[in-house]
Amino acid sequence: RSYTVNVATLAPQTVAPVTSAYGEIESWRTLELRASSEGRLVEVAAKFRDGVAVAEGELLLRIDPANADFQVLDAEAALADAEAQKAEAEEAIVGAEQELEAARRQLVLRRQALERQKQLREKGYSTAVQVETEELGVASLEQSLSNRLQAVITARKRIERMELTVKRAELALKDARRVLEETTLTAPFSGYLSGVNATLGRRVSPSETLAELIDPAALEARFSLST
Repeated sequence: RSYTVNVATLAPQTVAPVTSAYGEIESWRTLELRASSEGRLVEVAAKFRDGVAVAEGELLLRIDPANADFQVLDAEAALADAEAQKAEAEEAIVGAEQELEAARRQLVLRRQALERQKQLREKGYSTAVQVETEELGVASLEQSLSNRLQAVITARKRIERMELTVKRAELALKDARRVLEETTLTAPFSGYLSGVNATLGRRVSPSETLAELIDPAALEARFSLST
């Protein structure tokens, strides 16, 4: 019995297979343009539409800045008030220190007077009542000196508190100015708009997505291959 077979000469070679795959173009630099605060859109660029190319720094839209302007003015007033209170506290501590020094001098003089009365009492030229009067005067001045010292400490603590208040007011003003600047939305880089959702007069909420900006120089092909 005989069989028919196919024969061939085997030779090594390099084969490059051709595979057809289907996928989509994706951008690895896509930015969501969001509203910074709540408000009404008072200005929308004519080219703020899907598929339109925009340049870096180009104005896209503007949210009504009335509330942000008020916050800036309020923050400026709060900062001015904090600075005025700090200046008053600095002036107050100068007066408190002067009163403290005066109380110390009075106490020194009163103690000297007490010593003289004691010496006169020993010599018989003074009475016990006069000595007790001087002692009461010394005790009163010591109490007054203690109060003056506490007043100086309180004044210094008030200055420290006012310095913190001024710093907080400066930060609040800085944040208010940032919010005011963010009412104007500009393109952070050149690209194409997609998913535009903004109309003149429409009210937007904070962090609401109004569009996407796609960088045309950052595109890649995404597809899957079988085994």
